[in-house]
Amino acid sequence: MARRRILVRDVAEIMEHWQAGRSIRAIARSLGADRDTIRRYVRAAQGQGYYPGPVGGPPQGWKAWVAQTFPGLTEQGRQMPTDLPPIAVPLTELVSRSF
Repeated sequence: MARRRILVRDVAEIMEHWQAGRSIRAIARSLGADRDTIRRYVRAAQGQGYYPGPVGGPPQGWKAWVAQTFPGLTEQGRQMPTDLPPIAVPLTELVSRSF
């Protein structure tokens, strides 16, 4: 299966389902996400002392928590590094080599 772009709002939605008491499997099925992805974010919340239930989430809301805890996520998806070196081989050269 191909990688899917994860947005801040996607993770916030995962956390809202988890806080409502839904199982990892049920969340994965309803959102179309991998269970390991769900677990990654749930474990991060549990590590900070959050738990399922009506008062178990962060006071600022899940969206703000996600943005603060995972700064690489944005509304457009994971930010690409800006300090990458340029590609060494132009595409036309790769095509001529039959790659």
